[in-house]
Amino acid sequence: MLHNALHARIDPRTILEYLLSETHPTGRHKAKAFRKLGFEPEHWSWLALALKLVAISGSVERHTVIPFGTLYLVSGTLIGPSGRAARFGTVWLAPTGDMAPRLVTAYPE
Repeated sequence: MLHNALHARIDPRTILEYLLSETHPTGRHKAKAFRKLGFEPEHWSWLALALKLVAISGSVERHTVIPFGTLYLVSGTLIGPSGRAARFGTVWLAPTGDMAPRLVTAYPE
């Protein structure tokens, strides 16, 4: 479990403009994987909840201290609205002096 996962923050723009965007240069490839699980922009909060559940129930694979805080790679199973499940890696930044980790990215493993 990610330290302070219950306080994890996910910016809606990270989901809407990146992870579920079909036009973002990097995100569009991830959007296909998320959509296969049934995640759609209209219900972006479902993906936010599923990613937070990965932070809570997944395993921290590694962490790296950087000048701004600590980056954590958390791996876990993401279950979509379609009932399908897949393994995803998530990256979280715990800024120095802030207890709440923030989602940086997620990707299919």
